Amino acid sequence: MTLPPSVPTARSCASRPPRGATSPRPYGPADPATRSARHGPLARTSIVPGGGSPHGRRDITRLDPSWGWAAGQLVSSPRDLNSFFSALLGGEVLRPAEQKEMKTTVRTDSSLPDSSYGLGLFKTPLSCGGELWGHGGDINDYETRGGVTEDGRAVSVAVTALPGAVATDEAGMTEAHQHVLDLVDTAVCK
Repeated sequence: MTLPPSVPTARSCASRPPRGATSPRPYGPADPATRSARHGPLARTSIVPGGGSPHGRRDITRLDPSWGWAAGQLVSSPRDLNSFFSALLGGEVLRPAEQKEMKTTVRTDSSLPDSSYGLGLFKTPLSCGGELWGHGGDINDYETRGGVTEDGRAVSVAVTALPGAVATDEAGMTEAHQHVLDLVDTAVCK
């Protein structure tokens, strides 16, 4: 099966430098010499509250995202995620039987209200009717949420602050996370 050129593949991602890089470097695991996954002008933008510094912040520039195994190994953009999920749910990646299996879901107790989970996909009801199929994730200071509807509407939201960066209590963190989910719903439904 051949994907359209706009859909990233492991091979196409490995052969191009990251956006904003000052020198060509293939996508993939963090540079083992520096344990830093980022280079260039934005290399010191990731800090989180708490931890070691006198200002209550901790520089995680040298974070090696591979601790998250496959979850930390994808370097992508919201546009890339939309292209991938559109191709996946549009039947361009899997055969129909495999896609049906992937979309067979069970209820979960996840942070996505009323969602259910299949093989790598969350199904989340939308306020305007229908469902959003996708899979988000987060790692220190970054969160993505989004997916594609059955009729092809796609949204991906990338946030550069986890709920703990804007709130210190559980209720505040839940509210901050809900704002991200509401933004995804609004982007699809309005």
